[in-house]
Amino acid sequence: MPTAGGAINKFRVLEDFSHGGSPYHRLNPLIKLLITLFYTGVVTSFDKYDLTGIFPMLLYPFALFLVTGFPFGFFAKRVLAAQSFAVMVGVWYPLFDSRAMTAVGGLRISSGWVAFLCLLLKSAAVVTAALLLIASTGMDNICAALRALYLPRVFVLQLLLTYRYISVLLQEAGRIQLAYSLKAPGRKGVHMREWGPLAGQVLLRAFDKAGRVYEAMRLRGFHGEYITGKAEKARPAEIACLVLCISAFLFARLVNLPELLGGLV
Repeated sequence: MPTAGGAINKFRVLEDFSHGGSPYHRLNPLIKLLITLFYTGVVTSFDKYDLTGIFPMLLYPFALFLVTGFPFGFFAKRVLAAQSFAVMVGVWYPLFDSRAMTAVGGLRISSGWVAFLCLLLKSAAVVTAALLLIASTGMDNICAALRALYLPRVFVLQLLLTYRYISVLLQEAGRIQLAYSLKAPGRKGVHMREWGPLAGQVLLRAFDKAGRVYEAMRLRGFHGEYITGKAEKARPAEIACLVLCISAFLFARLVNLPELLGGLV
């Protein structure tokens, strides 16, 4: 069965990607954060039946893969895992919205399926953009950019510590998983009736570990402010990149490019 150690390694790989040297890596963290936030807002603003309009927005994450050289398969697996939530929400669309409508290529399908596909594309685009932001920037720099936007200190601190110490929770889960496998050799997975006690043990161990981590931080002078680094000022070229990306997103939102190109052809 999957081990918590494997999950920790995959979790750390995402952070290791931030040490790359691509042009997107060198871009100011605040600029990258603003681009990603604006991209998320534009993608989610599309109508739930606007299937063709969303396709041009997918060019942005694909372009980032080309620039950064990130392995597509690694991120595709994480995006597919996150798509399960979108599937649970959108699977009901075809059942309650069965009106026939014309989709791509003049194909007649129910509007519920169109809305379902739109939801999947939106979810995949937003999750991919967020993962690429984390992988190219690092959580410390992202939190510094959030503080530069004057977000509340408590919110930024909670986000940073949750991201940083989630590996501690995984380690505790790994120890419990190892102890269970030693006491129940040959059994595949955890029996259903034992999930409750094991989850309770993980929670109690996590609380105990969190208390010790907090005491260690206080002994090192922590008083509610976690210094993540000073946000650098954006260069004129980086500001121009921000304006160019925002303009491209707005153009793709206001103009249905597939329909426009189809009309020209």
